[in-house]
Amino acid sequence: MSLHPSSRLSIAALVVLTFAGIVHVAGEVRLVNSSATVPNAGRVEVWDPDTSEWLAVCANDWDFDAGQVVCKELGYPGTTLVKIQSEYGDGGPGKSIGGFDCTGDEAYLLSCTSNDPNDEPCGASYTAGVVCAAPGYEGCKMEMNDNSRIFKTLTSITDNTVEKCIEFAKARQDGSPILYAGVLGEECSYGLKNPENIASLPAVDDSMCDTACPGNPDQRCGGSGLISVYSVNGGFCSGPVLSNGEQVVQPTPDFFYFGTVVDFTCNPGFELQGAPSVQCVMGSSGTAQVTWNNFTPECFAADMTTSKATAHPGGNGAEPGTAPPGGNGVDAGLVLGILNTVILVTSAIAIGIYCSVIRCRKREGSPALPDGHARTGSVEKNSGDEDDQKPTASPPGPDHGVVQQQELREYSTVIIDDGESSTARDTRTNSQPHLYEQPTVRKN
Repeated sequence: MSLHPSSRLSIAALVVLTFAGIVHVAGEVRLVNSSATVPNAGRVEVWDPDTSEWLAVCANDWDFDAGQVVCKELGYPGTTLVKIQSEYGDGGPGKSIGGFDCTGDEAYLLSCTSNDPNDEPCGASYTAGVVCAAPGYEGCKMEMNDNSRIFKTLTSITDNTVEKCIEFAKARQDGSPILYAGVLGEECSYGLKNPENIASLPAVDDSMCDTACPGNPDQRCGGSGLISVYSVNGGFCSGPVLSNGEQVVQPTPDFFYFGTVVDFTCNPGFELQGAPSVQCVMGSSGTAQVTWNNFTPECFAADMTTSKATAHPGGNGAEPGTAPPGGNGVDAGLVLGILNTVILVTSAIAIGIYCSVIRCRKREGSPALPDGHARTGSVEKNSGDEDDQKPTASPPGPDHGVVQQQELREYSTVIIDDGESSTARDTRTNSQPHLYEQPTVRKN
């Protein structure tokens, strides 16, 4: 059965990071098995809703137009090059699909005509791949001669790449911002002659910029009379901040360009809470904006992630008024408080019952008095109904006290990065772990 857009799986675009290879998914197409710091490249696979599996795309009839559709569908701003020799692996022994015929204007790969799915794999060295332009790409612009040059300043970088040229341009912002940079072979240009005119400059199809960058053959640095233009700020994530720890940035230290991976470790005496690594990837909105694929973790003092060793009258091993960080264990103070309350209430009830029985026995065993005398606390019997019988006032019984429970208060731990003792505050609406005060007994 041929795959068709009408059978497309309705799932939102998402990014999944695995360090065995990057997987960038958008609904029914994904790129897999690229290196960890290049999420914009990989083997092309499409989703088959009939069999609920991913199918490797074979390289028969695979061309730049088809690659453009894939990059567009994934939200990238352009296409760099296509692969046809299983550069990102063969895709295993599963099913496959091929024969895609695209014009390059389609919004989805499955809108292109194609062959029916095949029960056999594509075969050795015959699986399709693509490299998409990184976020911030503005297009392949015409720059035929010195009179038509877009930029004012040019420098030469022997091992030039898109990232190196952008980094070079960013470092030379002296008062006036540099918004764009261009790459053409070893040339790195920056400083627009007409900053307001970048979008209206003549552009050609991405396939025309076919000169490999000297420092990265999977990138394109312009072409004959053409220059590849990038936004200097468009492909960067904000630098993560980790207190009480260290971070290792790949591939370029302190340079958080698209694809950058940051690994986190904590200083001795601190424990990491959160993801140990994050990557700068495409945003999930389907635009060319970038974002970290996870939140920056935090390093907490080790003694803040376990219960305090110092005991207090509540008996829970924590400082008075402080809930144990993490809140996953049983609160000993709460258990003891409940037990004490149950014992006290039970004792009060038992004493009350005992005293009532003693009074009844005393009344039953008292000698009869002569007629005309009344016994204090007795009930006179008359010929009326029981409802008309009224007891006389009895003396108050022994003062055994009344058990009163204090209102239980909730607290949440405030964690301090420097490892000092935490404090507590009343937070009745907070969902943090609770610490209850021990009920007390008051006598009336």
